Amino acid sequence: MHVLEIMIVAIDGPAGAGKSTIARRIAEALGWRYLDSGAFYRSYTFKVLKTKTDLENSPSVQKLLKNSRFEADYSQEHPLYRMDDEDVTEAIRSREVTSMVSAVSACPAIRAEVNQKLRQTANTGAFLIDGRDIGTAVFPDADFKFFLTASVKIRARRRHDELAAKGESPVLEELMEEIRIRDLKDSTRETDPLRCAEDATVIDSSDLSIEEVIKIIVEHIEQARQRGLNR
Repeated sequence: MHVLEIMIVAIDGPAGAGKSTIARRIAEALGWRYLDSGAFYRSYTFKVLKTKTDLENSPSVQKLLKNSRFEADYSQEHPLYRMDDEDVTEAIRSREVTSMVSAVSACPAIRAEVNQKLRQTANTGAFLIDGRDIGTAVFPDADFKFFLTASVKIRARRRHDELAAKGESPVLEELMEEIRIRDLKDSTRETDPLRCAEDATVIDSSDLSIEEVIKIIVEHIEQARQRGLNR
């Protein structure tokens, strides 16, 4: 009888550090699945913007959560995210959502809802999960924890190239300022702020390629598993 392997690899870090890309690639390399926690928060941010919900009004937030039907479909090669049966996979990557997601993710009620959905999903197999508090608040007992970071300029440049590839005309200095503001909001929010878990392996990717970061993490996991260790 095949025994289902339950494994959680948490990759935390600030916006633009390359967490999502690297987590996806590692999941492919290990034959596991990638769970994008940011997409969950972005989907709720999309709903907040669409309904113009006041995050400071608790009854309004509770009404939004009660009337929201969020689905994350991982049955295909590329995950699909739906909010109230609407495919929001592309819409949640807009700059409008990006600028608002930090405020939405700081809302305790929304965080509780998202964390519950993440835990339910992660209990079904081996997952790579990235975010800002995965290894500290969501999965403090994750089998492996990594904290991925990079300089503000490097992160802004990566975001610039990503947007340019989509036909947009971003300004690097504006992106740098957006990231600085995002970092401040994420690290100072009252509920589950961005921070590095004490038992996480820190990787600064400023001068590393994606392939080099992936190699470091995969080797760390494989060597630890060969030794029969979790971290």
